[in-house]
Amino acid sequence: MSDTCSEALDFKANAPLNIIMAIHVFTSVGGIIANACFVRHWEHNLFFHRNSRILVWTTVVLNILHSLFLGVLEGLHLFQNHFLEDRCSILVPTKFCYSMRMPALMCVAAQALVHLSIVTERAVALKCTKTYESQKSSLGYILAVMSVSIAIGLTIYTFKDYPMTGEMSYCKVATTQTMPEVFVYSCCVLFLEIVIIASFCCVYRLNLKQSKVYDMRCKYQAKENLTVLLLLLPLIILHSLAFSFFMANVALAPFIENVFAPSHFRAYLAGAYVIPIYTFFSPLLLWWSMDRHRSSRSQDLMRMSSRIDNENNIYFSNYAWIKK
Repeated sequence: MSDTCSEALDFKANAPLNIIMAIHVFTSVGGIIANACFVRHWEHNLFFHRNSRILVWTTVVLNILHSLFLGVLEGLHLFQNHFLEDRCSILVPTKFCYSMRMPALMCVAAQALVHLSIVTERAVALKCTKTYESQKSSLGYILAVMSVSIAIGLTIYTFKDYPMTGEMSYCKVATTQTMPEVFVYSCCVLFLEIVIIASFCCVYRLNLKQSKVYDMRCKYQAKENLTVLLLLLPLIILHSLAFSFFMANVALAPFIENVFAPSHFRAYLAGAYVIPIYTFFSPLLLWWSMDRHRSSRSQDLMRMSSRIDNENNIYFSNYAWIKK
């Protein structure tokens, strides 16, 4: 039995890894459905500035793409593991692994960059308070294209030494050849998460300060910015927690690889990969946040109209009493 076939035997018997893959497939399918439902429901009702809308839709598209590539790849692994008897028949070409893992990893980096772009777009909205509402959507497109382009460049660097010959039982990114690049990639995304949190706090504080000025237009724009930032806050928190957890574990991986058996190390990295959970819950969380805001606005309008009706009733009843 060759080394690759013995590796396949270990992979087939690796119960923790198979359970984790099943969770990934379930959350990937759920993520595609959740994001598609979000698009269907909010396609014409997303009450953000057009630039913010472009960036939100970009995150949704990235969610769907990531879920699609990961779900297909790990679904294939599960199918082969449970329905193919020959141990060596579950091996897949490394070129196929490259074609599935690279787009998924690109989506991960692009997600972080788009979240930074959302904060950047809100900072520009604060800077150009007097003219921003009338501006076109060019900034949103520029930020989205830049985010995806940088993510593609970072991912190409990460996969530059990926083995393109041979076969694998389980398609993994962190191979012996790519471990240094994966470490750099993880540190870059982890650094981005820190920048996102720090930038979000700064932009929020500046908008809070701007909302107390006497200029009505500046005050209105600052309050709108605060509303958008508060709506996106749950999404930013979930994103930072999920991505920081995964990237911190991957950055730690080269230093603890020798502590685990190869099969257990593979399960450790797969278990730390919580991105499918993020892609599943992020549209639901944003949906809940916007529904809650819309319900609150409706209640405020009802209270205001009720107050006006009461004042009119008092006025007309007093007027009628005087006429008598």
